Amino acid sequence: MLYAAREGYEAKLVASAAVAGTPRLAQQYVDALRPCYEWEGFHDCPEREALFAEQHLHDRPDTPFGDLLRVLAAHRWLCAAEGYEYEQKPAEAQRARRAYAEALNFAIADSRSALMATAATELKANGRCHAGDPFLKRRR
Repeated sequence: MLYAAREGYEAKLVASAAVAGTPRLAQQYVDALRPCYEWEGFHDCPEREALFAEQHLHDRPDTPFGDLLRVLAAHRWLCAAEGYEYEQKPAEAQRARRAYAEALNFAIADSRSALMATAATELKANGRCHAGDPFLKRRR
């Protein structure tokens, strides 16, 4: 399951950027992140992923993954907020929702990718971690 999570993460990163060396950069990102394969409804994994994406964007403003990471950070903050709500921690949930709103506004305003701008807009419209997950869209 962990291998599948890592491979899926790398594939999404590579698909989001059309520049030379993207597969290696994606692998480095995922190696450093060490993503969880299961969140189990709690806040810790999505919050860690949001913070990691934001730090990566801060440290590497020219990253080819910028548009995807902006949307991903917003999504993960939303998931963290829902996790905090599940854990009955309203102050932390409110903090995470503020981070979500800020990250989402940034993703919508600064996206150079029509696909990622659309994903951010859908995330805003759905307002739920999984109902509008732009990274886990299912075929109907």
